[in-house]
Amino acid sequence: MNALIRIAVVLAVLNCTLGAQTPAGPTDEQIAAQMDDYVQRLAGSGFSGVLLVARNDRVLFAKGAGFANRAMGAANTPDTVFPIGTLTMQFTAAAILKLQMQEKLKIGDTLAQHLAGVPEDKKSITLHQLLTHTAGFAGTLSENPLKLSIGEYVKQVMQKPLLFTPGERYSESGIGYSLLGIIVEMTAGKSYETFLNENLFQPAGMTATGYVLPPWKAEQLAHGYRGNTDWGTLRDRTWGTDGPGWQLRASGGILSTANDIFKWYRALMGNDILDEGARNALFTPYVDIRAAAPMNYGYGWSVALTPRRTRLAFDNSDNGIFTSDCKLFLDEGVAIIAFANTSVKPVSKITPTAAHIAFGQEYKPPLAEPERLDREKLKLSPPGAHALALVDGLGTSAAGKEDFVNAHFSPSYIRKMGERLPAFLRQDQGRLGRVKFLDALRSDEDSLEVTVRSQKTGRRWLWHIKCESEAPFRIDSLGLDLAD
Repeated sequence: MNALIRIAVVLAVLNCTLGAQTPAGPTDEQIAAQMDDYVQRLAGSGFSGVLLVARNDRVLFAKGAGFANRAMGAANTPDTVFPIGTLTMQFTAAAILKLQMQEKLKIGDTLAQHLAGVPEDKKSITLHQLLTHTAGFAGTLSENPLKLSIGEYVKQVMQKPLLFTPGERYSESGIGYSLLGIIVEMTAGKSYETFLNENLFQPAGMTATGYVLPPWKAEQLAHGYRGNTDWGTLRDRTWGTDGPGWQLRASGGILSTANDIFKWYRALMGNDILDEGARNALFTPYVDIRAAAPMNYGYGWSVALTPRRTRLAFDNSDNGIFTSDCKLFLDEGVAIIAFANTSVKPVSKITPTAAHIAFGQEYKPPLAEPERLDREKLKLSPPGAHALALVDGLGTSAAGKEDFVNAHFSPSYIRKMGERLPAFLRQDQGRLGRVKFLDALRSDEDSLEVTVRSQKTGRRWLWHIKCESEAPFRIDSLGLDLAD
């Protein structure tokens, strides 16, 4: 997951007081009832996915909404298999620590000790720097998902210039974690997935996690959906017979279920897989990234302190269709695990409320049904005003300009998208030209679906707009689909 996506998520969670519960607190049954009401309301506004909440060894709530496979009529359940995105990195980090426990490598080892042909500018990079995203590598090797051998992948990576001197600062890098996965393979003498399966998954009792090894059934695999379009499963996307290429392997793409991830967290809190020292290494706040948000980075996890000064470890991922968000409140033993297979309701918008409920705070139910808004009603809300600015400005020269972007899009989204944001706005201008507002659906305080008609082609288009949850409510996520 891009670190900048984490910013909005961690701020939303840290804005929860997590300390205002009544002396007795809610019962587990009351928590489960509120969670159930919450998920039912989310389903009514388009949520398709699963939410699991647990405390220590006990699952308090686990339920799905919507369909994993609409054509088959297969409902989402806690056993539905979702891509977990960059949550994969926590397994890669655990694998490296496991190899250190087995005395096969050390965190302080350099790249040159494990890979051949490392150029001078990269020889001193350590495994610690790869684990903490401080090695200086770019985010990805290529936007094109090439199927490269280990040798080809390493060769291309080593030819790329570093973004900064190793150890100088933090910059999330899928390349770094793919290199760690390659080191796992070369050190263990077996495939990355096989090592994880034998050393992490099987000891935790996980039977539905991996790339290709688990014997999943077709109805278990979550399909992604853009509106009514079936995007398919992640395995349909240029995977080989052994899983994704190294542009994704070890840095993303693992498939799992909510129930399996809970088993992993439960095992991780004991000493059967990682000893105390290795477990603590995962959650140690090595790198201060407060320039982006009030949080730090450990090994494969973001870590922060809640307002109660208790430790929160978390990660989330969003590829525009599938979203995942997992949080471990380490000192309270509370785990929140959420996956979704549409972009209508990304789970990073769901887990803060789930945390409120789990800790006995005030529960503000979302809308049970989407509210239809005309232009006059839409402009009365701050998120609606930003949405209308997009509608009115798209066909003008202002839409992709810096002033327009800064006025109507959140800083975290601007940083996340970079130059792609103005490029996407220009692309939308080319598709639609000027547009006429038709109507909008509001599923919660900051999520809108705005339907417009292109004056250029006459076709209807649908913007999925999500705004900041606090003033000034600028646009924090944007997607565009044909509505007819």
